[in-house]
Amino acid sequence: MRILIVGMHNSPHLHRWIETIDDGRATILIFPATASQAPTPAHYRYIGFADIHPELAPGVWVMDPLQISGAGELASYADWDFIRFTHSFVQPAWLASPFRLRSVLLRFRPALLHSLETQLAGYLCVDALQDVEGRPPWIASSWGSDLELFRRFEKHHPMLRRFCTGIDRFLADCARDMVTARRFGYAGPPVEPMPATGGGDIEQLAKMATTPPSARRSIIVKGYHNWAGRGLLALSALTLIRDRLEGLSVGILTPAPQVRAWAEHMRATLGLDVEALPYLPTPEDAMARMANARAVIGVSISDGIPTTVLEAMTVGAFPVQTSTSCLNEWIVDGETGILVSPHDTAEMAEAIRRALADDELVDRAAERNLEMVRSRWSREINHQRAWDLYRSVALTRD
Repeated sequence: MRILIVGMHNSPHLHRWIETIDDGRATILIFPATASQAPTPAHYRYIGFADIHPELAPGVWVMDPLQISGAGELASYADWDFIRFTHSFVQPAWLASPFRLRSVLLRFRPALLHSLETQLAGYLCVDALQDVEGRPPWIASSWGSDLELFRRFEKHHPMLRRFCTGIDRFLADCARDMVTARRFGYAGPPVEPMPATGGGDIEQLAKMATTPPSARRSIIVKGYHNWAGRGLLALSALTLIRDRLEGLSVGILTPAPQVRAWAEHMRATLGLDVEALPYLPTPEDAMARMANARAVIGVSISDGIPTTVLEAMTVGAFPVQTSTSCLNEWIVDGETGILVSPHDTAEMAEAIRRALADDELVDRAAERNLEMVRSRWSREINHQRAWDLYRSVALTRD
């Protein structure tokens, strides 16, 4: 089967989705939504626009990201909605053009099109498919905040309606987003949610948890502080319970500059063991570090089901997460995790204090959370689910 994936080719989420679906028999062509030059997995093969054809050998191919827009295409399409509606940190010069994606569709002739993420990849597909005869069936994956946050912006409503009415299948990572998609015009059949990353090797990851959570002496905090992340508030909550942090280390994942600076201030003025965690070269190293954490804290104004939380659940780290995610679809609040408001640092502090004080809570949660990810985040199970979806959608092609 020929599958055209449209998305951020440098995204770990996309890489893990490809790892979930790649069976060695399908021909998977990735069309980059942006002109990033970031590295991709070693087995991905790069290909120029002129060399794309329907008989590409099985495997994973990536179109050269420097060829995702022809000369002058974006300049000649200055009113294109996609440019106006992308994240502010994405410059128009980095974007793929719908003309080039349309040409790739005609050259490659895929059995189906799958967009991974909405505001960059999905909106691009909306314009690329406009007035295209005999277009392939389109599956759209929604990630994290794609609908949950952007539905709140009235300027996005026209594009979201075009997106939701144009897709053949909507694959969200949260059940809540299916309701939103219906509101914006999605008329296809319901599809059971699946994490953006597809699935993980649960049994292999679970083996890394060699110590019960109650015996662990570290906390991990997600350090994003940006359009959605609120890492500074997580650190503020920790300062409220600083007397409970004696003998504990606090590690910050991917800290924003202001989060890193505040962590250094906490260390210098409060004497807390707080530090930005270094980048680790392999996912295995990162998961081994996660397996030593008693709790993982994530604060954001909008999210889906964070991969960090799924990883934490797999190795027994207790999740404290803001209620703006869809973690409520995975845990029992107060039993297998704790949900808090992103605007209430006192509530966050109390949730963290409880996770640190209640050994029975975190140990019982670890057992139940592992069973949950075994049933819903298993690469083996979700590989089959993804291919069942792909085959059923491919059969609908005219």
